[in-house]
Amino acid sequence: MIFNSPLFLFLFVPFFFAIYYVADKNLRRIIGVAGSFLFFSWGQSFYIPIIVGIILWNFYFAHNLKKERSNKYLLWVGIAGNLALLAFFKIISTYGIDWMLSAGMPQRITDLFERLGFPLGLSYISFQTISYLVDIYKKRIGAETSLLNFALYIMLFPKILVGPITRYKKVVGSLSTPQINKDDIANGIRRFLRGLAKKVLIADILAKLVNITFKLGPESILPHIAWLAIIAYALQIYFDFSGYTDMALGLGMMMGFDLGENFNFPYISESIGEFWRRWHISLSVWFRDYVFYPLERKRI
Repeated sequence: MIFNSPLFLFLFVPFFFAIYYVADKNLRRIIGVAGSFLFFSWGQSFYIPIIVGIILWNFYFAHNLKKERSNKYLLWVGIAGNLALLAFFKIISTYGIDWMLSAGMPQRITDLFERLGFPLGLSYISFQTISYLVDIYKKRIGAETSLLNFALYIMLFPKILVGPITRYKKVVGSLSTPQINKDDIANGIRRFLRGLAKKVLIADILAKLVNITFKLGPESILPHIAWLAIIAYALQIYFDFSGYTDMALGLGMMMGFDLGENFNFPYISESIGEFWRRWHISLSVWFRDYVFYPLERKRI
């Protein structure tokens, strides 16, 4: 299910938010978790046990890290579990089962994985769980005591498709009893419609030009057409990604969550470094805080 599909726009959204808004505020997290699992499982219910396993795995290690904060072994085992699952599905989705066959694995095993793809949002889920475990180890946050709250944090459907990578401390205050008001709903609807317009009216239209041009052979493309296609492709990528992000942020606001900005007009940047600080901000900041800074401190 994608945000601009008729199924999502005219069935899922009306029914979900109708139930979400009329329910008691203490029940909203239950509805949020149920709706998020329904959204995730639409067309790929096979992966639900895997996602449940991720939630239980990280919930368990987070509580053990809370008790033994100095135990780096627990931290690395918890992170390794997330990375191993992510790497496995990345390899499966990229190379299929050929690598298994070349490694001499029995046919009965390869048959089990033959139809596997890449679970929806697994990369974003993995980045969130890793940052969650590291932040608990570093004493930046406390471990979530409610499994329901933690499941809502991991599975919150607005951010599962394309992010942003939302850290636990940004939404922890809204997990137990999400607070919503008329202004949040109105602003969320406007943000969602803006993202929908970016995706449908700009990105998808540009995609038609780009796809037609890219299908032509090099000898059939004039230089000015090639430049036009390159510019159109750059704009298509931006409006597609930022459009989905706007829709995600709008849905989050409608549910009472601030998921964090992910784009800041990247194409007005004056340098490559500035561009990456404006493009997919949550991913750039994640790598800065959890990869580059720790490595730099070790080097010093």
